[in-house]
Amino acid sequence: MTLANIRVVLDHPSHPGNVGATARAMKVMGLSQLALIRGADPDCSEAVARASGAGDLLEGALRVETLAEAVAGCPLVIACSARRRDGTRPQLTVRAAAELAVTESVTHPVAILFGTERTGLPKEALDLSHVHLCIDTAPDFWSLNLAMAVQVVCHELLQASLQQAAVAAQVPAVVEPVAPQDEVEGMYGHLESALIGSGFLRPDHRGNVIRRLRDVFQRARLTSYEVNLVRGCLKSLERPRR
Repeated sequence: MTLANIRVVLDHPSHPGNVGATARAMKVMGLSQLALIRGADPDCSEAVARASGAGDLLEGALRVETLAEAVAGCPLVIACSARRRDGTRPQLTVRAAAELAVTESVTHPVAILFGTERTGLPKEALDLSHVHLCIDTAPDFWSLNLAMAVQVVCHELLQASLQQAAVAAQVPAVVEPVAPQDEVEGMYGHLESALIGSGFLRPDHRGNVIRRLRDVFQRARLTSYEVNLVRGCLKSLERPRR
């Protein structure tokens, strides 16, 4: 049983107590990778006090400036949202998302994103993710404290890990791992510049088209070979014809 390949990412947390409580929630459930995108100071006394024995997770946390840095090298990114959303991403329960995360973490890192306390995750984080996770709550009061939400998800991750360890044959073999997200992001940038250069897109009217194309590729879960194949096609189209 191991959860070492699963990374909990807090995007601009505003309360240091929640950062400390998140570290404690993670450690008691066997997780160790914490990433912080700016926000509250994890070294302040309130954060350390709320960590209550999990100060090593705060000290070893990955501290970054951008979302891209926080999920670098993670071919699967799961966004935790306070409410179910209409869209093209799969909408999973906590249990289903935890089972997916544990299964895929056998072969590559997985990132689970949590937004800031007041507004949740920004749209770019939801766009970057492959799967959306929603914690079921009472219909008339769905707001969860950040650290509580992390605790719920971490508990399900531990349960999924224990179950899959007991029935190892249920873990599917991955023939070829999916591409790291930074490789896929490079492909998106290349695709956008190629479409603008060809005249298919106007620089000032590209948002919706690029977002729809991202949806297609995010659902496909491309391998590194497939990412390189798409970029090779783009390079070929960018060459001037003789």
